[in-house]
Amino acid sequence: MEHKAWELTNINDFFDAYAAAMLQQDTKLMTRFYDLPCTMMADENSNVYTELNKLEALFNQGIVYYGHLGVKEFRPEVWSRYTISSHYSKVRVLWHHCDKDGIELYSCFYEYILSVDKNGFLKMQVVISVDEKEQLQQWQNKQ
Repeated sequence: MEHKAWELTNINDFFDAYAAAMLQQDTKLMTRFYDLPCTMMADENSNVYTELNKLEALFNQGIVYYGHLGVKEFRPEVWSRYTISSHYSKVRVLWHHCDKDGIELYSCFYEYILSVDKNGFLKMQVVISVDEKEQLQQWQNKQ
């Protein structure tokens, strides 16, 4: 049985499908991986998104930003999963940011709180950038 990307319930498949949406630069599809409201956090800020169009605008900015850095591919590596309840899981993912030839530029960790929506599909509710700023800076300093 074939699944649409946002209907996957296996966590590895979920993040692989999300990475594919990022590779395709399909920002509308990317929003379907989120449950609103969702929170995006990093050490320096946090934002709550309650509207899909604002979340999509953020993704459009990200496409430009990562494109400028030369990042053309994102590869997720699920490091851990902790079941919080029957509807919530905490997941730690190492994201490999690669160039057009698939060569890793830098990698960084993100933490996620995933929920199961009313149809039984995974959705991101909280996204925490653990160390992207530091890893990106480290990579840029080597250039």
